[in-house]
Amino acid sequence: MTTRRTARPGAALAAGLAVVAGTALLPAGLSGRPVPPSSWAAWTVVALSACAMLTVVGGGPGRALRTVAWILPPVVLLTLPLAVFAAEGRGRTVAAALVL
Repeated sequence: MTTRRTARPGAALAAGLAVVAGTALLPAGLSGRPVPPSSWAAWTVVALSACAMLTVVGGGPGRALRTVAWILPPVVLLTLPLAVFAAEGRGRTVAAALVL
């Protein structure tokens, strides 16, 4: 397995953090309003891009799936209380928005 390296790891890390922070600030339906389609689209693009990069850089789809599977339990544990206390009938939507 060959590991690819970037010439500017600091810039790559800063760009990744900026994208994640930007998408984290998008509305997720916690206030009782519906989740905007633009939020769903942005989260989907970021999630798919991250998986694609993990596949390319990390050594294949199996390794990328293991990395994502390792991250999901803490995300679900942090999301569960918000989904339980979301507005009436919106728990599943809020949970899906926060996990994605």
